[in-house]
Amino acid sequence: MTIMTNLARSEVEPSAAQINPPGNTRFDWIVTTLSFWIMSGYFLVGWASSHGRSDYAFPMSWAAPAYLGLLALLLFLFLTQWRNRSKGYAWRRALPQGYGLSLAGVGLALIGGVLYLPWQRLFAPINGVTNSLVMPALAVAIGLLLIVAGPLRAARARLDPNKARGWVVLGPLILSMTLVLSVLTNLTLFASPIFEPFYGPYGGKTVQMDQGTYSDLYLMNADGTGQTRLTSDTGLYAWSSDWSPDGKQIVFTRGKPDNAESSLYTMNIDGSELRQLTDDMPGAEWLPSWSADGKRIAFVSKKERDQQIFSINPDGSDLLQLTHPGAPTYGPDWSPDGMHIVYNSNASGSDQLYTMNSDGSNQSQITSRGTDNWSASWSPDGNWIAFHSSRDGNWDIYLIHPDGSREQRLTSDSAREFTPTWSPDGRQLAFVSEQDGQFDVYIMNVDGSSVRSLTHNHALEFVFPKWSPDSNQIMFTANGHSLFDNAFQSEDLGVAGVMLQSMFLTGAVLVLITIWTLPFGALTMLFTLNGLLMAVFDDRYGLIIPLLVAGILADLLLAWLKPSVERRGRLYLFAMGMPFLLYTLYFLALQVTLGIGWGIHLCLGALVLAGLSGWLVSFLIVSARSTGRQAASP
Repeated sequence: MTIMTNLARSEVEPSAAQINPPGNTRFDWIVTTLSFWIMSGYFLVGWASSHGRSDYAFPMSWAAPAYLGLLALLLFLFLTQWRNRSKGYAWRRALPQGYGLSLAGVGLALIGGVLYLPWQRLFAPINGVTNSLVMPALAVAIGLLLIVAGPLRAARARLDPNKARGWVVLGPLILSMTLVLSVLTNLTLFASPIFEPFYGPYGGKTVQMDQGTYSDLYLMNADGTGQTRLTSDTGLYAWSSDWSPDGKQIVFTRGKPDNAESSLYTMNIDGSELRQLTDDMPGAEWLPSWSADGKRIAFVSKKERDQQIFSINPDGSDLLQLTHPGAPTYGPDWSPDGMHIVYNSNASGSDQLYTMNSDGSNQSQITSRGTDNWSASWSPDGNWIAFHSSRDGNWDIYLIHPDGSREQRLTSDSAREFTPTWSPDGRQLAFVSEQDGQFDVYIMNVDGSSVRSLTHNHALEFVFPKWSPDSNQIMFTANGHSLFDNAFQSEDLGVAGVMLQSMFLTGAVLVLITIWTLPFGALTMLFTLNGLLMAVFDDRYGLIIPLLVAGILADLLLAWLKPSVERRGRLYLFAMGMPFLLYTLYFLALQVTLGIGWGIHLCLGALVLAGLSGWLVSFLIVSARSTGRQAASP
């Protein structure tokens, strides 16, 4: 009888080798805490890259906290697995249900991290959006998704959805879903309204979407903030500027868009006392360079097919021609002592760099390789000249001594980089790159490390950066796009970003509320924490406030409607109202802080699409749940 009873019981109760050990809330909190450690390190890497604190291509030193977190979680899961294995559980079932994939995620993330550097060396270095979409980076992201979703999977397998619970029990799964959402929003950072508010300028009065095709001079802080337009002339354009040594004045080119006729002008940095410096029409004067002692301005003058370098006093007197007909010249820049000028010439049959004395004598060629050696800039100590060249098949930034020796290549990616200019302290170079498909101003260390985009605005394209003498600001030329070019593409990407992020957020929230009864404040925490992690990349912490308010309103709306799959009408209303409220508050906050470049029709249309995106996700979830229940019924 005993034997028969044991046999019957063995048919009903599986052995330890056939099941997973039971999970508990303590285990959930430990994994959640370690997951948050790992994710904090993951976002620290992004912060360091976006702030120029590390090598943009491979910020290994800043990744150390993330790797330590991964190793800590790996050790915890292995010890748990080993202990449960000694109790008779099979290796693949020796972790509580839901956490086996977390262990696999640790392995995948570590593999992706290890392969990242050799991948960068095997293929051409990349930046911008591509930097987060290469295979090792995607492996890391997928691994993180598997890791942070562990408490969510465990709760789904263990907790009774019909029983209300508080923060102690449900806190891990709420944080788990928040981290899942944050991985997804990080992967789509290029379409994140928090990271990149397409809807307005980056600093009050700067960028408007109807800027048009005329160029103007702009000013920004050395970290890319506070972009401000200095010139605004209807029908005329301003470009290719330089600072006076005392930082009080600028010299720049002003003329017609076709560059057939232009002159040099000077004005105070606040836009006052505009004065014409050259008046030699018809013709074009451009690319001025102010000497370090403030006594002379060198520039290019073009008449018909003759393009030569001249210098002039800042008051417009004593015009002196430095180069003479025979070959076109381009882009003069003074040595720090004012004794020499570096420039480009086609005298040898290809575009090469030359130096000459300040009076035009002793002209000497210093480059001979390749062609398109342009935009030379003298270092503050006089020991180096930065320039761009296509000698290796692509426009890249190079360094060379004034005597032509010790050439060094600083950039080597697939994008074009050009017009480098030195910071006054000699530690950094500002330059233009099209890494993200358009011209933006970047900075990097003089050894080519810590590459960072400063402008990254899809409404305008940026050229000719120039550092202020105190290193605090950068002046540049910004040119708008034609009516059907990038300005509208920016609006397209902005609307698409609203829709995409609405789907991510609504999907994350609906997965939670259609299974469990959440404690009040859960959605507030999810909204705010996810927004905080997104804001660290570009320091847009002010935009967290509308997310906080939207989270509180979402919690109130959830408590009022009590949506569920059974109450599908209320669920649809909640799914539509939540993103609609969020982006209404977002637009209002943006208007108060940065300003909105979109019109009322575009803003209202985006809000409607945000609501429809949320409804679509809710419809899919209701349909999936209904289909699952029908399949499960006898």
